[in-house]
Amino acid sequence: MFVRCGRGLWALNSSNVRAYHNTFVDAVASFERNERSAQADHFGWHPKTGPDVDEREGHAFVGNLMVGSEAFRSPLLRVEQPRGLCSRLTKPQLAQVDGNVYVRYGRAGTPLVVWSPVAGESCQVELSSLDELRKLQAGLEARGRALLGWAGALFRSPELSNYELAQPLPGVPSSDDVPAEVAKLLGWPAAQTRTPGAFPFPTGAPPRGDKRRMVK
Repeated sequence: MFVRCGRGLWALNSSNVRAYHNTFVDAVASFERNERSAQADHFGWHPKTGPDVDEREGHAFVGNLMVGSEAFRSPLLRVEQPRGLCSRLTKPQLAQVDGNVYVRYGRAGTPLVVWSPVAGESCQVELSSLDELRKLQAGLEARGRALLGWAGALFRSPELSNYELAQPLPGVPSSDDVPAEVAKLLGWPAAQTRTPGAFPFPTGAPPRGDKRRMVK
């Protein structure tokens, strides 16, 4: 769970991050890369511990539930890189983006997703719908769902930090989208369907610790 914490997930200059079935409430999922490397860097030890500039890709972002209240006007998903890298890094950071649900309360007008790299001077684009995202690259959010202008209860009791769904998400089926090795690491039963988000836990999986948040 990531609740009202700005960047809930922040993958910076990383590779092969795996994020499955998290719930974000007024928190952004952010994937970023920049030109920092071990060459001519004041803190050479820092970039040396991770992948080099050309290797910061391969992430998976699957089955997550992202919710923005009426007061939360930030994009729910940000995938960014600076303009200086646009001609050098043309491959997306995320290898898989699918089965996520984007819920936005209140009025329209705030971008849903910031995506890069794209052609153009700024190297990135603000998108207001998943259809716009799908047009950028085949396979992006093929099973994703955006519920915009949502009204009414979504969770059982946010006041008591109970973020189980109060009702099924319309048009959002359960799916078995967690790889077997990830399910094993989390202690989840293999080959079991789950709804997007962190709750409910699959049968037999204990609700404890950070294992439900992110696998890297």
